[in-house]
Amino acid sequence: MNRMDGKVCVVTGATQGLGAAIARRLAAAGAAGVVITGRNAAKGQAVADSLPCPALFVQADFASVEDWPPGCAGQCRGLDRAGYHP
Repeated sequence: MNRMDGKVCVVTGATQGLGAAIARRLAAAGAAGVVITGRNAAKGQAVADSLPCPALFVQADFASVEDWPPGCAGQCRGLDRAGYHP
C-alpha cells in the first residue's frame, strides 16, 4: 500500500513548476484525489485534467490566510474517495 492511498491532497501553487510536479507525484503515488490551487485558471485546470486520479482546481491566491475562498471547503468536500465528477 502506498502512503497516499485513499488520501485527498491539497497542493497550493500547483499551476506550474514544482507545485505541478508535486501534484503529479501525489497522484502517481495513489492519492484518492488532488485539489490544485493557484492564480492561473487555465494552467491550473490543465494540471488537474492531466492527473490520473480525480482532481479539482480552485482558483485562489494564498498570499494570506484571509485569501482562502469561502466556498473552497464545500468544493473540496465534493472530492471524495468514491470519485469526483464535476
